[in-house]
Amino acid sequence: MKAAIINDFTRGPEYGDFPNPKVEDGEVEVHILAAAVSQLARARANGTHYSAASTLPIVPGVDAVGETADGEHVYFNSSNNVYGTLAEKAVVNRRALFPIDNTADPAVVAATANPAMSSFMAIKERLGEDKIRGKRVLVLGATGASGQLAIPISISFGATEVIGVGRNPEKLAKLSQFGVTSTIKLTDNDDQLKADLAKIRNTL
Repeated sequence: MKAAIINDFTRGPEYGDFPNPKVEDGEVEVHILAAAVSQLARARANGTHYSAASTLPIVPGVDAVGETADGEHVYFNSSNNVYGTLAEKAVVNRRALFPIDNTADPAVVAATANPAMSSFMAIKERLGEDKIRGKRVLVLGATGASGQLAIPISISFGATEVIGVGRNPEKLAKLSQFGVTSTIKLTDNDDQLKADLAKIRNTL
């Protein structure tokens, strides 16, 4: 199969041929449609992450969207340090496949699944839906991937208002498409920041 191959941790991946992964009991071969290039994937690819493979060559990549032999689209994480997701194929434990709508854009799902899960777990597991429903939510770092996705996730849990906080004014201006009701620009001007936060408190 064709794949991005790491032959040397000091160099980037090289496009080439790599042996097909073997399908073991309980596993499924998946044709990869789109793979995420996350910070974790990059760290494993350059050998700096603690979970990086100790021997080379390897195919980097941690999670992806793929298609099974019966045409079903799935999102999955690969736990194999040798056969990552930046390739034509992957072999995945059947229980690790998460079915998705076949009409969804594979690239969008692959790129957003990991940051979305980061926000989802922080909101649901640490706070719980009951503490958000009917409340106002303030999202720090709302201009980043996880922060942006925390906005619609909070709304889906029943938040009545979501306030986005960040430094990038251009990205803050675009947060309305995610459902944010107001924004605050972080600034080095402490007086201005205090005034902006006071406006929020005064509307409680």
